[in-house]
Amino acid sequence: MTSSKFILPSLSYGNCSIGRTDEVIVLSSGEKVVPNVMENELAACPLLSGVLMFGRGRPHCGLLVEAREPKEADGWAESLVNTIWPLVEKVNSTYPNFGRITREMVIVIPFNNHAVRVDKGGVARAATLLRFEEQIDKAYREFENNLSVTPPLTWSKEGVREWLQKQVVNLIPSGPDLGSRVTYNVDIFTLGFDSVSAVSLRARIKNALGKNNSVAIPHTLVYDFPTIEGLAGVIANMVSDPSTNKEELMSDSAVLSRHINSIQVLTEKYTVRSPPHTYPSPLQFKVDHGGTARVVLLTGSTGSLGSYIFWQLLEDDTVTKIFAVNRSSSTLSCLERQQMSFKEKGINIDARLLEDKVTFVEGDVTTTASDWISQVNVIIHNAWRVDFNLSLTSFEPLIQSTHSLIETVLQESSRRRSHDQDTRPIRFIFVSSTSAAQNWDQSRGPVEELVVDPKYAVGKGYGESKHVIEAILKSCPDDLIDHTCLRIGQLCGGRSPNGYWATSDWVPAMVKSSVAIGALPESYGTVSWITLQEASRAVIAIAFSSSSYSLPPIINLVHPSAVQWNSIINVVAKSLNQKGVTETLLPTISFPDWVERLRLLEECQKSSQGKSSGEKDLTDVCPALKILSFFTAFAAQESIANLNHWDGLVNLEPREAGGKPKYLVGHAIELSGVMRELKERNHISRNVDDWMDYWKDVGFI
Repeated sequence: MTSSKFILPSLSYGNCSIGRTDEVIVLSSGEKVVPNVMENELAACPLLSGVLMFGRGRPHCGLLVEAREPKEADGWAESLVNTIWPLVEKVNSTYPNFGRITREMVIVIPFNNHAVRVDKGGVARAATLLRFEEQIDKAYREFENNLSVTPPLTWSKEGVREWLQKQVVNLIPSGPDLGSRVTYNVDIFTLGFDSVSAVSLRARIKNALGKNNSVAIPHTLVYDFPTIEGLAGVIANMVSDPSTNKEELMSDSAVLSRHINSIQVLTEKYTVRSPPHTYPSPLQFKVDHGGTARVVLLTGSTGSLGSYIFWQLLEDDTVTKIFAVNRSSSTLSCLERQQMSFKEKGINIDARLLEDKVTFVEGDVTTTASDWISQVNVIIHNAWRVDFNLSLTSFEPLIQSTHSLIETVLQESSRRRSHDQDTRPIRFIFVSSTSAAQNWDQSRGPVEELVVDPKYAVGKGYGESKHVIEAILKSCPDDLIDHTCLRIGQLCGGRSPNGYWATSDWVPAMVKSSVAIGALPESYGTVSWITLQEASRAVIAIAFSSSSYSLPPIINLVHPSAVQWNSIINVVAKSLNQKGVTETLLPTISFPDWVERLRLLEECQKSSQGKSSGEKDLTDVCPALKILSFFTAFAAQESIANLNHWDGLVNLEPREAGGKPKYLVGHAIELSGVMRELKERNHISRNVDDWMDYWKDVGFI
């Protein structure tokens, strides 16, 4: 297989080298899969003349294979899949679980057809995937609806529990003592389960119940109850009483109580309780946050915000050394992944800066501490799993790792203090989220810059996990760790370098879906979006601030000058038209009406499933359907605000769109020059054309 390659000058760095970077498949979850390993390995198989891995915007990947000697006989395609399957499984083992191929998603090009070729004989990726779009859509539908599974012997809790354990073991990549590790009370997402596994398990539950069963299986069921024990109990209860059990489980009071308890349990479990052990060791240098010898540890440098922070650090002359820590990968080195991330965002970096200033560290940040702990004076902990489906318990491994990192920092600061009482503690910047206060009581005014009560953090597990870290840091001694948590709000693309805004985010999904349904949603609220470039500059300014006092424990980082939602939407409509995406200006309709159009499309999709294999999956052209619950909640808040149409007259400030709370930003303005500049202006609408250009360039719109 051939694809467009980005050629870079060869750059050696230790055992790593950069040459070309390959196409990346971005799944609907935002997870990224590099297809070239699978494609290259299978392309060497003598039975195949072409292989393409696909899955952009889908929940999981699939394979399109072309036989070197196709046959017309019945059962030939299935026989070919059986023959090559051991090789697929072998290559699967090199991929993370979300990037692995299931047998049901291997499509053989029919006898009377063939892949599209380029002049040099390689397979043309885009043209070939377009040619076989019908077969690909059909495979995804059948994976969801026609999975054949043997149901539990009984639908009692015990019967369901045993059946679920077998399904989970089957869906998790094999490893040492896997069966013994899949116990009834362990969170399955800590064992290698991910979004693809969750989709598969839900499909198996749905099909085991049978098509005529009245039990409704929520899309988030596996995430809401991530242990076999909890999931078995819910399913058994739903089967025994499908009419009332869901309401009891999902009532506001039950959900609130369950979530608060989970937050409190994890906060208590990982709270720092005792002073760290002090041990003698040579001190390398005196820490000074305002000095000129800054050594920085950055986790998650290949992510969206992480890449921009890394960019700022590389070009800062006061930074002499950067330790960039990222998770392990079996397919690409840290350096290759970093370069790929820079390329995606249009960031050009002098290769000499990477050689001179950076040490890439692969693996868990605490297990590699001996490589960096004695040198750093600033830590920016940015790495976090971005999955808004997961419940809080699924984030416990990250919470545990961060707790260990904090204790490591406390021990090192104590060691340094034992040598020099005037040594300043290591500065620790935790990149939190405004969702750490996602359930804020807005009658109290804007969200304050302090650690909130757990009840105000209840919501998605992602935000709850950020709150837990905020609470853990609050318990730490200020004289040994100069810490702050940056609650960063909605990030958007900027005018430079290339308007990058990840297509997996909700705003791009809304824009593309608006083209499909013929209207954009309006709101009489405001938005406080901040560009990735501005946010990264603010993070660095706060991290390097030379204040003689400790940093405030919480800093809200949103745009200090909100703009009207509708002013941006109007520019979006014009840009879509000017870029040729729409023939005319899209009209605007109320958010509830916009969501209703989404629902009509969803009903259309459901009613058409199984009737025509040639129909395109609507989530491809209308990705908002994948996160319909998010937009439904957004619209509900809009309806409440619209009923109180006098809202803007009685409040000094207009409300935020979608019922989102406002945030105090005094600390950020005090510590960051870019935030002081933003207070005087908001030019987000000027970036819209750049977003559109980026989305068009990557084939999103």
